Amino acid sequence: MSSLRVGFLIYTVLSSILICVSSSSMSRKIINLQYRDYSLDVKEGKVVGWHIDYDTQDANWDILHTFNSRITIQNVASSEYLRVDGHEVVTGAAPFEWKQYPIARGAYQIQTIDRSGVLQLTGGFDGSPVVLDNFTYRGEDAQWYYDI
Repeated sequence: MSSLRVGFLIYTVLSSILICVSSSSMSRKIINLQYRDYSLDVKEGKVVGWHIDYDTQDANWDILHTFNSRITIQNVASSEYLRVDGHEVVTGAAPFEWKQYPIARGAYQIQTIDRSGVLQLTGGFDGSPVVLDNFTYRGEDAQWYYDI
């Protein structure tokens, strides 16, 4: 009976630690898998791909794990959240939940909760628009990894 109590206590402690770690956030770059020199950025109010620059906060994002692979993505410089407005990827004041779906090689596909689309970088040059592509799309330009 006491081993059952100890087991339950260990389970409770580990669950608490997991919840604390999962609900924490860390500032990261969100880098495109196909265009590896380009990260998710905000320039002149638009969400775009931009060459990786570790000296600016515009391309730093706080990833907050909320529940069951769901995340919010908040820009460090503006404190606005990555979100969808119709079919456009924008930033706004209110939190917006995304779902990250693990792909091979440590990358993720970042999807809308309602399965209406995935984040895709349209090109490998500064200012390339980040758009919402079809939910079934699996190209490397719609796969992302996180870098500190």
